[in-house]
Amino acid sequence: MMRYLLLLTLVTASAASSSTTPLESSTATPHTNPPPPPPRLPSGGGTYSGPGDTVGPGGGGGGGGNGGGPSTPGPAGPAGPAGPGGPGKAGPSTPGAAGPAAPNGPSAPASSSSPVGSGVALDPAAWYTWWELHKDPYLKLKEAIYKAPSSTGSDDFFLGHGEQPTEEDLRPPQSVIEAEVVPALLAVMTKDEMPNVISSATMALAKIGADSCGERARDVQLAMRALLDSGNQEVVEAAALALGLFGSPSVAPDLASLLADTRAGRELVGGGKVSTRTRAFAGHGLAQLARRTKNTEISRFAAHQLVAIVDAKRCTDEVRLAALNALAVIPLASSELVEASGVRLSPSSSRAALVEWLGVKCKQTQLSDRVRAHAPRTMALQAMDGELALREDATKLLVELLARGRTDRQLRYGAVMGLGLLGRNGPEHTYVRTMLMRSARDGDATERHLALMSLGQVTGRPGLDVKSAWVGADEVEKYLRVQLVRGKSRAKPWAALALGVQGAEQLSRGRRLKPETRDALRMMSEDCKSPADAGAYAVAIGLRTDVGASELLQEKLAYFSDQQARGDLCLSLGLMREQKNVPALQEVFANAVYEPHLLSRVITGLTLSQDKALVPTILKEIETTESSAVRVVYAWALGIVGDARAVTPLAELLKDTDHVTTLRSKSADCLGFVCDPERVPWNTSLKRAANYLTRAETVTGGSSFGVLDLR
Repeated sequence: MMRYLLLLTLVTASAASSSTTPLESSTATPHTNPPPPPPRLPSGGGTYSGPGDTVGPGGGGGGGGNGGGPSTPGPAGPAGPAGPGGPGKAGPSTPGAAGPAAPNGPSAPASSSSPVGSGVALDPAAWYTWWELHKDPYLKLKEAIYKAPSSTGSDDFFLGHGEQPTEEDLRPPQSVIEAEVVPALLAVMTKDEMPNVISSATMALAKIGADSCGERARDVQLAMRALLDSGNQEVVEAAALALGLFGSPSVAPDLASLLADTRAGRELVGGGKVSTRTRAFAGHGLAQLARRTKNTEISRFAAHQLVAIVDAKRCTDEVRLAALNALAVIPLASSELVEASGVRLSPSSSRAALVEWLGVKCKQTQLSDRVRAHAPRTMALQAMDGELALREDATKLLVELLARGRTDRQLRYGAVMGLGLLGRNGPEHTYVRTMLMRSARDGDATERHLALMSLGQVTGRPGLDVKSAWVGADEVEKYLRVQLVRGKSRAKPWAALALGVQGAEQLSRGRRLKPETRDALRMMSEDCKSPADAGAYAVAIGLRTDVGASELLQEKLAYFSDQQARGDLCLSLGLMREQKNVPALQEVFANAVYEPHLLSRVITGLTLSQDKALVPTILKEIETTESSAVRVVYAWALGIVGDARAVTPLAELLKDTDHVTTLRSKSADCLGFVCDPERVPWNTSLKRAANYLTRAETVTGGSSFGVLDLR
């Protein structure tokens, strides 16, 4: 141990003498002990002598040496190609700049990347916002896309011809990704292009990942790095995030220097301070690098940089809360907190150490309430994957926060949502369910609604003992049913969605669902005249796979003219995963191009229902329509449900510079979706971590896009 510490002391001394030093060296609590070994980077990658993993006996939790940035962040390799000429270097521009507008026609979604994905504004207090941020694991959309259709006598009807695509037809082959997709996207990044097209291509390549880019991976990485100096804020943000998501370990020092606003970071962006938004996106990029590489050393390094930012003496709240959210996705080792020879491991050492530190942040009044509100869910997500004792410690801390009478309301929201991730059935968690019932009864309106959702999540999981695994589930289900039928009008859709989530979780674990709840949801749906509430009842019925309610849902689909309600009804029919619902959904699809929300839901429903004719149909519409606006909307739709059959046509659309930039941007989005090897969107865990009820522009958006807005 002494030899190891002596060696690391020498490393630190060498780093301190470097000519490249952070510009904010006074902003964080310095470590008193040396840093851990740097991550082993590929040849040509940078090196660093960053802050360490140990603090002295009495030292604070993980303050970063030299402002949290690497002491000597090295280059990520040779300088990349010159930045694209499109954004230019005339100074930052506002995000979302676009090229020529599409001709008159249906309006494309307001944001290709909004959490709703359809241009529908999100109300933080509404049930559908919770659903939008949590739906991906329940939909399992990629699984449905790649699933070959079952052999039935009606195949010709659903496919439109006698040929059925196989799983090989639906998955893009590696050879096509390397030969067609990567060159097309890379060409956009390195040529004179509009910012929105560059940003889309950059994020598409990031999702595809270094492993899938083959021999061009290095070229992609260098192009992303060059974009940091583009001068366009939208492009810079995309590049900072994409560098990490791409999954090449050698960029870790660059991202850390951007996050900490060091001299090296300022050089990467062309001189001058690294903007708050760029720092926040770089923090998320660093965390995504750790998540995607699953490299222990990268994870420790990333966690340390983010912890140091939260603990820094001078730092904007926006960067702090981005760092807190980003910490949720880093896969740290699950070892217990170790104390030996008077040296205590710092928060970046292990999952347990990070959870302990996050518990301190929940109570640390030196941090603003707005920042602290993001700590509980991050702590819950880290504890979820840890040992049982760690999960229990985190659970008790969240219950303690709720039991305190003067806890800030935003922190209470985070604690309630955190318990939804950690709690379960069984007598051992009676105290958790009791606390959530108390919040559902005595909290403000938002806390009550969130508590209903957490109760649904908690009682979808079995307890530890097989004999008492479902103790508590029936009691909570009855309570939720009462809120559904007799509760306050604003609580009813929340209770419905909670019952839907509970049912989906229980079904996944082989438990039979109660007919009383099925009947109550059907009754509420049948009697409902409110479009907003009808959507919640429909989604709940779909989550519980109540196939017998298909006819009722189709009747409600004909009854409502509101496009959001109709979209949710279409999604519910899709959640049944029954091919018999395809004709009704196809009828809606035929007239949905002018309604983005409805279109996004009906194509999702058709995909879940195994309509393998959908992608060829959309491609035909793109090819035959004379309206550029219609073409844009359908290209956007393929970014939700596209498969391998869309790759070549969309690559051609991207390469054709005569098309409007919005169409080319959507084509790039789609290529990234189709060729992404991950089964759920890259930011799924981040969506679960974010306390979306607090103001955080770089997380959930506001005047500009946040990281959760990006697809």
